[in-house]
Amino acid sequence: MDDHPTHSENECLGERDVSLGGVREYQMRMAAALEKCYADLRAEFVRHQTTTEYISPASRVVYDFVRKELKIPLNRGVEDHLPLLLQESGAPRVNGTAGGGLKGHV
Repeated sequence: MDDHPTHSENECLGERDVSLGGVREYQMRMAAALEKCYADLRAEFVRHQTTTEYISPASRVVYDFVRKELKIPLNRGVEDHLPLLLQESGAPRVNGTAGGGLKGHV
C-alpha cells in the first residue's frame, strides 16, 4: 500500500505543508489556552460553588451540613496547603522541607 496521501486525504488536509515546528507551536498555544480556561473556570467555581446543583437531595443534606453547619470550606487543593504551594513554586528547601517547615506561620 502506498504511504503517500491520496487525493481525498490531501483535500482533507487542505494541501498545506505542516511543519513539526508548527505543530509544536500549536500545541503550546493550545496548552496555554486550556490552562487559562481551566484557571478561570476553577476561580469562578471557588467564588460561586455549584456543587449542590449536581448532587442528589440526600447528598445535598450532608453537603449543606458540612459546609453550613460545620463551616468546613471547600478545599482548594495546593492553595490551602502552604508547604505544597511552596514546593510547587520552587521555594528553597531548608531542613528537608519547602520553606523550612513553616510551623506556626500558617
